[in-house]
Amino acid sequence: ADRVVVLEAGRVAESGPTATVLTAPRSSFGAQFAGINLVNGRLGENSTLVTGWQQVWHGTPDGGLHGGGAVATFHPSAVAVYRDEPHGSPRNTVEVVIAELDGRGPAIRVRAERQPDGSPGLAADITAESATDLRLGPGQRVFFTVKSQEVSIHPAR
Repeated sequence: ADRVVVLEAGRVAESGPTATVLTAPRSSFGAQFAGINLVNGRLGENSTLVTGWQQVWHGTPDGGLHGGGAVATFHPSAVAVYRDEPHGSPRNTVEVVIAELDGRGPAIRVRAERQPDGSPGLAADITAESATDLRLGPGQRVFFTVKSQEVSIHPAR
């Protein structure tokens, strides 16, 4: 298909060229379908995204940002998982509770519990060896980190 329409809760959540919707979704369902993490918020200072629970996400802004609602998107493969709060260069660190682990070939998808606004939980793709070394399991608190260059910030639709 050349174009796609995403329906969420009985309403059109987004529509557009298939490649655009799948690479930069603006809705929770579109992001889940595309396999991409999505965080809802509003545009903050210095082109950051600020969530309703005051978490700040640093990323690369889409050229069309002018304030108001925004979304941050990033791939699960860009997420690193730590048992203890890391220190270093990643600008985005969030504490999450693991909801589930899912095998995907040589990788393990670590899915966190739902975000405070009810959006789907963030996901990280790590190696099976890393999951074993970290002794990960549902209910555990861990830290997800994402470099700001891996996060794209777009206007919400």
